[in-house]
Amino acid sequence: MKIVHFSDSHLGRRELHRTDERGRNLRELDGYETFARAIGKAIELEPALVVHSGDLFHGYHPSAAAFDVALDQLERLHAAGIGFLVIAGNHETPRGSAITHPFALLERFGADAVHEQPRRLRFDDISVTAIPHSHDQEKLAAWVAEAEPDPDASFNILAAHVGLAGLARVGAEEPGSPELPGEALESAAGFDYIALGHLHQFDRPRVNAIYAGSTERLNWPDQSTRKGIVEIDLAAEPLDKRFARMHEIEGRARRKLPAIDGAKAGDLTGEICRAAKAEGLEGAIVRVPITDVTYERFGAVDRRKVSEAFSRCLHFELEPEFVEAGSGVPQPAAPAELRDFLSRRVPAGVEPDLFVSRGEQYMTRAAEDIGA
Repeated sequence: MKIVHFSDSHLGRRELHRTDERGRNLRELDGYETFARAIGKAIELEPALVVHSGDLFHGYHPSAAAFDVALDQLERLHAAGIGFLVIAGNHETPRGSAITHPFALLERFGADAVHEQPRRLRFDDISVTAIPHSHDQEKLAAWVAEAEPDPDASFNILAAHVGLAGLARVGAEEPGSPELPGEALESAAGFDYIALGHLHQFDRPRVNAIYAGSTERLNWPDQSTRKGIVEIDLAAEPLDKRFARMHEIEGRARRKLPAIDGAKAGDLTGEICRAAKAEGLEGAIVRVPITDVTYERFGAVDRRKVSEAFSRCLHFELEPEFVEAGSGVPQPAAPAELRDFLSRRVPAGVEPDLFVSRGEQYMTRAAEDIGA
C-alpha cells in the first residue's frame, strides 16, 4: 500500500521581479511548474493517496493563477483515480476569523482540504488524522497530543504542519510559526506514518516521521542536495529501506560560487567575471561571496561588465564581507550580523528572505555611495 507525500509548494510566491513576455513573475511560474512535475511523478507512481502537508499556497489570498494551477493539477489526480488530501499551513491560514479560508474554495471543487479543525478521513484501508496549522501554539500542541490511530483501519497516517525544536530551521523562522518540543511526536508513535510539513529541507525526526521539504529552493539557507516527493510503502517496516524513497523533482538551480578573496584579487572585476564561466549557471540564481574587501575596492567594481558576464543567469548578486582599509578586520555590519538585525525586524505579512536580502542590498549600495 503506497502513498506519496510532499509539502510546502507555496503556489503564488513571487521573487526577484523578473518577468516573462506576458509580465508574469518567473519565480512564480517556477513554483507552478515544479508543482505540476510533482503531481506528474505522483501519477506515475500510482499511489492510493497523495498527502500534501501544508503551505500549498503562499498566502491566504491566493491569486487566480495560483488557484487555476492547484485545481488543474488536482483534476489530473482525480482523473487518475488517486485521492488527494491537503492540510492548511501557516502561510495560507488567515489570522482573523472574519477572513474566509482559501481551502473553502478547494472543498467546493471536491478536494479534501483540512483547515481550522483537525479531521479524520478514510481512504479505503487508509485512515488519515489531519491536523492543520493553528496560530495558537497551545491548541496545536493539544491537537497533536490527542491524535489517535483509527483501530478499524489497516494503515494510519498523521499529517501535521508544525515545526519541531532542535531541527534545522530552513523555512521555520516565519511569521505565525509555532514550534513544538521534539518529544511532541512521542504521543503519535502508534501511527504507521507521520507526514510533516513546514520545514523546507528533507528531515526524518523519527523513523516513521518525515518532513518532505519544499519542492523548490526558496532561500539561500536551504542547502538541500535534492528536492522532490516522498514515496511511502506503508506495508514495509520503517527501518526497511523500501519504507521511504525520495523521487527528485527538478527546480530552478541556486548556486553559491566559491568565495573570492577581495584582498588578494589584483583585478576584482576580472575575478568576478571569471567566476561567471562556471558550469551550470544557465538560468540559475547565483550568489558570489567576496571576502576581505574594502568599501573602496568593492565600489570600484565595474557593474556593467559583471552584469554582462552573468547575463545567462536568471539573477546574480554579490555578497561582500567588508573590512576597513588596511585593517583586515571585518566591520560590525558584516552580513551575518546585518541579517540577524534585519530578521528580527521583519514587518508582518512581508516575506522574511526578501526583506533581509533587500536590506542587505540597500546597505551595500549606501556603503558604495559613501566610499565613492
